[in-house]
Amino acid sequence: MPAAAAVAAFLADRAAAGVRQSTLGRRVAAGVRQSTLGRRVAAIAYTHDLAGMALPAAAKLVLAVLGGARRVKGAKPAQKAPATAERVPNARRHA
Repeated sequence: MPAAAAVAAFLADRAAAGVRQSTLGRRVAAGVRQSTLGRRVAAIAYTHDLAGMALPAAAKLVLAVLGGARRVKGAKPAQKAPATAERVPNARRHA
């Protein structure tokens, strides 16, 4: 499945950490967050689904790249403070 290999290579490139040269010669930060990778995979899957093509996002190679990026980047969701009785009236007042 060549589409899966292309998607996996694209995701691996986007997830790469460090600094790279842009096409204009400027230094830009490389690597995107897990949420961005997930959105891109969803967009690719949606486009393939609309075209009636096989979904490369479900391929083992793509899933392995996403899992590796998750392990390397250590994407852990931020824990939010609970909505206690003291906080709820304040939040409503600022809305």
